[in-house]
Amino acid sequence: MDTQEVQNCWEPIIHEKEKVINAFVNDELQRLMDVLEETSVGVSYEYMIGKEQEEYAKTVKCLSDIYNKCPPMKHIKDALDKPDFIWDSLFIEDIGKDDVSKWYRNPLNADIKMFRKENTIYDEENPYLSYIYKVLLFERYKRFLREDLKKRKMLLVFDKDLSRWEQNRSQDRKNIQVPKGKSIITPAAMPSTTPPDMPAALPTFEHTLTDRQMSHLTSIINELHIFREENITTEQLKSIFACSPVVTLHSKNNRLLAHLFDQLSRRDYITENWQVVIAKNRLFKSSQKDNFLNQNDLSTATNKLLTMEKSDKYTKLEVYIKNLKNH
Repeated sequence: MDTQEVQNCWEPIIHEKEKVINAFVNDELQRLMDVLEETSVGVSYEYMIGKEQEEYAKTVKCLSDIYNKCPPMKHIKDALDKPDFIWDSLFIEDIGKDDVSKWYRNPLNADIKMFRKENTIYDEENPYLSYIYKVLLFERYKRFLREDLKKRKMLLVFDKDLSRWEQNRSQDRKNIQVPKGKSIITPAAMPSTTPPDMPAALPTFEHTLTDRQMSHLTSIINELHIFREENITTEQLKSIFACSPVVTLHSKNNRLLAHLFDQLSRRDYITENWQVVIAKNRLFKSSQKDNFLNQNDLSTATNKLLTMEKSDKYTKLEVYIKNLKNH
């Protein structure tokens, strides 16, 4: 049997197992995210930042222990964002022939309730399965925590700035000297009434896209129908990345839009703070309402990407952005 025949024979079997493992991971990841969401109700930003920093440290420690104890798991880490994270990694090549045979020969008749109780129950027939599960879960949880910590820290800074502004404004009003016989405060004597909600200079994408890459990216966006408006032009896209849009575009699917910018950020074409850039510059309207997408909208869409099973559009977008360097 030649290489192509082997691939045609075994790839669907591994792919089905990847889908089962992904379902297990998404189930537990959603539970972890829900616990944090419930914990955040009625507590301060400082408390949640401390809580998430503890979770992040524990998660990093667990992953470090796994990679030291089981080196083949580093291949799974390298293929973390690929749909076929087992087949497209070097994991199969790195384990022994007996273990490879088990992965190809043994079915995975998995029960999620049993797996929740003990995630090593399928390791005998599918070696390292529990390790693969943990790597996917903890790497995705770590990514979620990192993004959520950024959001909470920004909200904390804003909250403190707003509190100081309100205190200063109150003190300024107390210190205003009203001339005798006067009951009207002149405009010159009034304290500032503009809260510190936005920096003097708006953030930018700091993009490194060339004209050819921008043109190709326009074709990608139009092919995948990321915006409601059909056939956007390269000039329109350039104006968006310059944060001075000539026309306001409406997202057709917030998650797909978030995936586009997330993938560009991961490959260092734009800043990792792209959510802030889009929100502060009011670049896009929402897919559901006529409101501008804010940072919470984009953060929610990005976090949902961690737990959803991605369709062909999402995987095709990942391939397109990966190959953007060739243009």
